[in-house]
Amino acid sequence: MRKLLLLVFFCSALFSMIFAQEKVRAKRENNKAANGQLMKVKAEVYYHISEGKIVMHNTYPQEFIMITNDKGEAKIYFPTKNQVLVEQKDMYSADSDMLYFFLTGNASDMGLADQGFQLTNTHFEGQLMITKWTAPVIMNENISQVELVLDNYLPVYLEFLSKEDKPINKLYFSKYENVGSNRVPLRITEIIYVGENDSIVNRLDYSDILTGSNVSPEYFDFKIPDDAQLIKMTHEKDD
Repeated sequence: MRKLLLLVFFCSALFSMIFAQEKVRAKRENNKAANGQLMKVKAEVYYHISEGKIVMHNTYPQEFIMITNDKGEAKIYFPTKNQVLVEQKDMYSADSDMLYFFLTGNASDMGLADQGFQLTNTHFEGQLMITKWTAPVIMNENISQVELVLDNYLPVYLEFLSKEDKPINKLYFSKYENVGSNRVPLRITEIIYVGENDSIVNRLDYSDILTGSNVSPEYFDFKIPDDAQLIKMTHEKDD
């Protein structure tokens, strides 16, 4: 019975991936608590699924437009100064965007297998499927294992552990809704542990999601002016 459920789960994930919405727009509010301070950032995020392209129009506290792709190439344009920052880093890849995993139907393992993690254990507690993953050698200086919990085969919890089996960061996925053929979380909460008694809490809330022809092409077609001043350019990979 368990094997049958797993087969249905993975077939469903494949079906979702094939019929994923081509274009999606979401309003995003990012609330970050660190060092006793609360920071808020607001943006509209545009996803072009087949191109692996994300365009983010940051509206608060500073306006800028950031265009990224699945190669980690990023262009950040500041309209008030007509300046552009160009960088290439893994952190800018579309695959690093949490919501992108869900919109492409690839959230069943949150990209762990593609990053080289090995599934070592799977067990069920009620309707929860709990999976354990071992980090690849290239990462095991910092990460020893990962726990991914799925509720009705949707990710609800993701935890990264250090070599000392202490949490490095935790992610919670909640407020699921249908977006096209996929179920996506409208709230993603991350806790990053920076010391024995300190942490950073980062919460992403998505709202007013539009898909397909309901999405304005304005930002998908946005072009940075040719006369924009280039303020920085780097081509490097994250350590």
